[in-house]
Amino acid sequence: MPEDLESLEETLAILSDHEAMRRLAAADAELADGNGESEAALAAAMGRRGRWRERPRDRYSLMLAPTCVATRYIDLVADSLWWDGEDAEHIRTRSARYPGAVDLEPAWTLEAAADPDFLVREPDPKSRAGYTRLIGHSPSARAVLTVIIDPYDGSGVTAWITRGADLRHYLDSKESRDD
Repeated sequence: MPEDLESLEETLAILSDHEAMRRLAAADAELADGNGESEAALAAAMGRRGRWRERPRDRYSLMLAPTCVATRYIDLVADSLWWDGEDAEHIRTRSARYPGAVDLEPAWTLEAAADPDFLVREPDPKSRAGYTRLIGHSPSARAVLTVIIDPYDGSGVTAWITRGADLRHYLDSKESRDD
């Protein structure tokens, strides 16, 4: 329940911020007119800022198509999701740290990222580091997963089985798209 309250408070704060709503409407209009930055231009800008790191190519990589998400989740173009060895091991051994937790395979998070109905919260409101929260279904895990991604290099940080308000929002959003 506290996350529901937090989610509602966040939504109200955004909706009541007239300047933020004006900027979002202006950004939507610019994108509709075809005005926007290319992926290459954004990568170059990130490189100049020193925050872009080359991502390794390994078996846990997946290229994602540009995706537009619904409701209060903003648009995100995901370059890719990948896992380094340490973070992959972290999600594979969740049950050793959290009683009742499910151990996850990195490949399952790639399935969640490839879900055509996935949702994104950017930045994740619970992240102090500005990470991105992706919520999507993994057929192999037979569950909806929450995946935390570093937006600067596309690396997976952690993941878990989705519960609570995020799961309800995912299911409601999927149901409304299916209608």
